[in-house]
Amino acid sequence: MDGFYAAYLTGRAGSGLLLFAIRGPTFIGVDGGGVKYDGQIEVVDVGLKCTIVYMIPAGTPNLITGASPPATDQRIPLEFILPKDFWNGQVVGITTPLGPVNARFQKLRDW
Repeated sequence: MDGFYAAYLTGRAGSGLLLFAIRGPTFIGVDGGGVKYDGQIEVVDVGLKCTIVYMIPAGTPNLITGASPPATDQRIPLEFILPKDFWNGQVVGITTPLGPVNARFQKLRDW
């Protein structure tokens, strides 16, 4: 699972691209809007449990969920389950605190 990935995201108000890396249990990434992602991935019976915190800088425009831009930096915790073969092109729905998104993942290269 170690490697570099792209996530093509779509929400109520638009779409975006998240680039991230997984090495062991560590998840780290950034999207085109400047949002930073840090977290852990754990293999569980039903897939991969992702425990992520994403940081939205103050004034970030055009959040794809349609949420209003934050006036101050926001750290938002998020937990979700991915299928074990999440990078195979399937669309995965993820419910975030700011609204739902659909994600399609692609593995770009091994670590």
